[in-house]
Amino acid sequence: MAEEADCLDLYRYAYTPFSSCVHNMWDHVGRLNVAQSGNPLHKYMLIPFDPETQPEFDLFLNCAKYLQESFSIVDETFNLQCNTAYHMTIGII
Repeated sequence: MAEEADCLDLYRYAYTPFSSCVHNMWDHVGRLNVAQSGNPLHKYMLIPFDPETQPEFDLFLNCAKYLQESFSIVDETFNLQCNTAYHMTIGII
């Protein structure tokens, strides 16, 4: 579908990494959320690990960019014109 919609780059570089994270797929979990056990009797098996991480605000910016891109594609495809009137009422008590 991405090929037919001519957005294969978006699919490869944006959708796939975000999807892996959101759906807890092994390619994401196996890199970031497991650690090797120190016990040789357990053959150093992988155990769950939840590392302390810092917020990555650029992810929010990327998400907003891709959402806007999606909206733009829908608008162009269906020739949508969106006109909104924004009225703000200030009430003083």
